[in-house]
Amino acid sequence: MRQKLSLCFIDIIHPELIIMDEPTIGLDIISIDYLREHITKLERKRPLLLITTHDMAFCQGIADNIYILNNGKLRS
Repeated sequence: MRQKLSLCFIDIIHPELIIMDEPTIGLDIISIDYLREHITKLERKRPLLLITTHDMAFCQGIADNIYILNNGKLRS
């Protein structure tokens, strides 16, 4: 519920930078699909979006760039 509430705040305040740490944790499949659609709509407004996640399937459809940290080293 906390993740869903955070999405509501994004719509209200329109930030320039959005940082999401594991946004899919604790969400059911329907909510994850909604989150993906919502992030896609946010791209039209062009905020900078930083997502940290282990769910690569979630990122692949929405990310322009994907960076991977492996043993403290950045991979792209």
